[in-house]
This record gives sequence, structure tokens and C-alpha cells, in this order.
Amino acid sequence: MTWQSELRMRQARLCANLISKVAKRSSGRRLVEVLRRSPWLVQALVAERRPFPDLAAAALAVKGHDRGSHSNAYNVTLHAQLSQNPRPSDYAAFFHLVTRSHSIHRIFDYGGNVGNLFYYYSRYLAFAEPTTWIVHDLPEVVAEGRKMAAARGEHRLEFATDRASADGADLFIASGSLHYMDEPLATTLSRLQVKPRYILINRTPLTDGKTVATVQDGREFMAPCMLLNKQELIDSLTALGYRLVDRWDATELSLRLPFHPENSAPYYSGLFLEQPSPATT
Repeated sequence: MTWQSELRMRQARLCANLISKVAKRSSGRRLVEVLRRSPWLVQALVAERRPFPDLAAAALAVKGHDRGSHSNAYNVTLHAQLSQNPRPSDYAAFFHLVTRSHSIHRIFDYGGNVGNLFYYYSRYLAFAEPTTWIVHDLPEVVAEGRKMAAARGEHRLEFATDRASADGADLFIASGSLHYMDEPLATTLSRLQVKPRYILINRTPLTDGKTVATVQDGREFMAPCMLLNKQELIDSLTALGYRLVDRWDATELSLRLPFHPENSAPYYSGLFLEQPSPATT
């Protein structure tokens, strides 16, 4: 990244923070509503921190200065460090899994990086034996995950780059990953011959506004992602036969669009769903 791009990112970050603070006041919200009528001004002030029609458009806007997005070395290292201890939103997940873990033999970890969830979930939850934990991610991230698992002598982990590996899983996890995927979760699940009994969604920016794409500022990288309408997501999964068991707030994370507070996620969300019995198609 050139120094001009770096300077531009810092300027946009500063403006985004300032506008978000201004928008918290009633008079400030009115000013923001007026300013956002000029798309060129919005782009000049906050760059990619705005709505896009889809992930492809968001990816195009950030092309050339995304720093590798999800495969960025900093991103991989950061998530590995975060796996040392559970975060606040993990405890809701533990609550729902602890009474069900005895019946879970096969886990599909959607966008699971290098196996972060496995390493700290396995410290707190006793899954059935034998257990297979399949981590899905990009090829370069999967390669790092395999190296880490080999170094730790961990044989319960498997790695995959295709969604079809979720077929027959007892538990489908999308923790901190669902908003990066290029197709709706219901579409992914509908292709499986044997759908998972349980679905755990955590640390995902869900909103009451319409579903839009945007760009997440990861400080050292930029990543296209979705801001998903919460009710649309739930309805799409209940249409497949799932029942919503619980929802919670992941207050440690947020994703704000300075000029579009109605589409912002002041905190991320978690959901737990289950089928009354294993479902097949």
C-alpha cells in the first residue's frame, strides 16, 4: 500500500469516527441526513464505509488496498491470539452447547480460520467421542491451520475449502464469519443432503434495517462484508425447519456506517437454532 493510500485510510477513519459521534445527537442526525444526499461527499469523507448493493461491489471498491483481506497475515495472527480465551459472547454459546455436546460428533466450523474456536471450546465443552471438527476457510488460511494442528499433535481437526463438507454435521458454527460469505446461509444449507441438527451463529452484525454490503475496517486490512437483516435471516432458517432457541448481543463488537445509522450494527449478534429431529432431504 502506498503512503497516499495509507493517508487516505486514516483520513476516512477519522471522519467516520467524527460523523458517528455527531449522529448520536438529534441535531447531528439531521445534519448527517442532509449530507448523505450527496454520494460524492459521502465517499470523499468516509471512503468505503458506506452501503453497497452486494459483496462484489464492495470488493471492487476496496480492490488494491484491502491488504489481502481475510488472508492477511495480521488477520490470521490476530484471530489465533483471540483464541486464547473466550470472549463475552462465547458464554451464551457455551450455555446452549453444554447440554447438547454429548450428542455432537461432527462439527462444521464455517469460516473457522485456523481452528480458533476448536482450541478454546474444547477446553470448556466435552463433546462426544469420537468428535470430528471440520474447519472451513480460504486455501491459504487452511494451510496455516493444518500446520498449527500438526505442530500441536491435534488429530480431531480436519480442514476443508468447500461448503459441501458440512453435509451430515451435527453442529454448524458460523462465529465471526457469516457476514463475509457470498451466499445466504439458507442457500448453503439447502444444498446439503443431511442438514445439521444445530446452528450456532455468533459475532455477526445483524440489523433491523435492510440487508446491505459494506467494507469492514480491520485496521491492518479491509474486508467486504454484509450487514444482514436479523428477521430475514431468522425467517430463512425457520423456513428450512429450524426453531429459534435464543438470540443474544455480542457487545464487544460493532460495525457502523457513519451516514447510515439505520443500517449500522451498534453491537453484533448471536443466534442458536435447532431442528426438532435430524433432517434429511
